[in-house]
Parts: sequence; C-alpha cells; structure tokens
Amino acid sequence: MPRRQRKEAKCKRLLPDRKYNSVLVRQFSNMLMKDGKYSVAYKHLCCAIDLVIEKTQGPLTGDAKQKAVVELFEALIQKAGPEVEVKTKRLGGATYPVPVVVQAQRRITLAFRWLIQYARKRQGTIFNCLAQEFLDVLEGRGSTANERENMHKMARANMAFANMKQRGVG
Repeated sequence: MPRRQRKEAKCKRLLPDRKYNSVLVRQFSNMLMKDGKYSVAYKHLCCAIDLVIEKTQGPLTGDAKQKAVVELFEALIQKAGPEVEVKTKRLGGATYPVPVVVQAQRRITLAFRWLIQYARKRQGTIFNCLAQEFLDVLEGRGSTANERENMHKMARANMAFANMKQRGVG
C-alpha cells in the first residue's frame, strides 16, 4: 500500500459562452483557439454554427437558436465521440490491447479534437471547413466518423482480452 494517497486532478470549471450560454461551445472554442486568440476562434465557430443551423433547420433567432446549438453539439458528441477505446495492459511481460468504455469527458475531448483536426486539414476558410465537418459528422460520413469507426473496429477485434479488465489485471 502506498504511503501517500493519490490526489485527484482538479478540473477547472468553465463558464458558459456569452452568445449561446453553453459550456460545450466554450470548450470547443478553447480547443479551436491558436496563439491565445480566443475572439478569432469564437468568431469562426459562431460563423460555422450559423451555417450548419441555417442548412439543417433554417434561420432561427433567440431562444430557439440557443436550444438548436446545444442540440447540435450534443448530436456531434454522440456521433463523433467513441464509445469504447483500446488501452494496453501489461501482464507478465506481455502487453495486451484491452477494450474499455470511454468516460464522458474523454469522449467529448476526443470528438472535439477529431473535429478540429480534420477541419484544419480541409481546404478553405476555417469556418466553412468546420461547418462542412459538422454536417459530415451529422450525416455519418467524413474523416471524423471514419476515425470513430476505426476505434470501434479495434475494440471489437480485441474483445478476447476484455475479461482482463474485469479480473483486476493492470
């Protein structure tokens, strides 16, 4: 037994953004930000959100728009975030890939990371690329959806080692 107890990492609570009153929008814009330019990242994100909502639901204003944005981000996390991932466990000198269920915060982080990564790889302005990536994920196609599917395939392929997690190994 260790002499010192392990301390939990303190997570900084984010305040909701000023326009849509959503913590998810704030977190996404923080991840999108480059060189500390939050206002630029936020502006690009708002333009992308407006494009997506206009294409999917038509022009909205006020409270309906706030609800649509929250629903959009929840749908993006649902369709882009992985449900299971593969982690390596060591047992007697051998390493085994073990599928584990992804925690909620990690799922959000992975979904946002993939969305930003593949939007930046596209050609064009960042808000058009973000909007196109959002639409692709909502339709179940594109690079982000492929990344999620690849992760799920890896987990399914290694289901034989799933019982190692339950036995308390690792």
